Amino acid sequence: MPSLLWLLFQLSAGIARLSPNMVVGQYTNREVSPAVAEIAARDFREAFQQDARAAVHESQLFAESSAMSLPDVPVIIRHGTHDENAPSAPARALATRGNTDFQQLTADHLGTFLDTRSEVLKSVAASL
Repeated sequence: MPSLLWLLFQLSAGIARLSPNMVVGQYTNREVSPAVAEIAARDFREAFQQDARAAVHESQLFAESSAMSLPDVPVIIRHGTHDENAPSAPARALATRGNTDFQQLTADHLGTFLDTRSEVLKSVAASL
C-alpha cells in the first residue's frame, strides 16, 4: 500500500504543477480566487519537495494518532464534517490528549481552513 500511495502522490505533485485548480478541486467544491488556488498548489507541491515518501510516512503517523506526540502548548484542531481527504477519527483522538481545542465545522477540507484562518491566527498570536 505505501508504494501505491507514493505513486499516487508523485502523480498528484505533477498535476499540481500543471493546474492549481485541480489541486483546489481535491480539497473543496468552493470557488476560490486564483491567488488562493496558487497558494494551495504551492503548498501541495512543497509537501513533496524532498520525496513523496515523506508524505506517505506522515499519513501513516496521522492514521495512528497515538504515535504522534503533542507539544506542550495549546493545540487548535478544526475539522470539517464534509472533509473527504482526512478522516475525523484521528483528529478526535488527538483532541482527547493534552491541551486541545477541537471543533468540527460544516465544511470540507479547504473550506474549514478558509472559514477559520482568522480565528486560528488570532489565537496563535494571543498565545505568543
